[in-house]
Amino acid sequence: KIVQPNVGVWSLITGNLSQEFDYDIQIHSKTNRICSSTLQKQFESDKDSNGYTQLTTEPLIDSNLIILTTCENVQYTNVTISLIDQFGYIITNYLPFQSDQLGILTNIRIPQQQFRIQTIITLINGEKIQRIEKQVISPTIF
Repeated sequence: KIVQPNVGVWSLITGNLSQEFDYDIQIHSKTNRICSSTLQKQFESDKDSNGYTQLTTEPLIDSNLIILTTCENVQYTNVTISLIDQFGYIITNYLPFQSDQLGILTNIRIPQQQFRIQTIITLINGEKIQRIEKQVISPTIF
């Protein structure tokens, strides 16, 4: 545990670790910047105030859906949404089409493979924050 760490970019020096193996390193932190992204589908009829509802089933491969990103305590200049695979590699990048008091909306196309939603937000001071949703989404053909 690192008590009162410095803000910014860190480097990990691994002189004592063997170079014959790949290592996974996870860093968990606490922040007052809360952001989350969820898959949404658009209502065909009987629209509510925003016309979208959270998807509660696995999405269909190649379907068009929306990601709703909501943030608290964040003033941003740019948002990038990525679908990433289980190893953290980017499948596809997307830019939002709408941003208002309800959140940030991004159109996406569902890939053929499992994915997570990654959000990278550029704050007004130039710093970037990244959020990767824990849920692995498994698209289906049915």
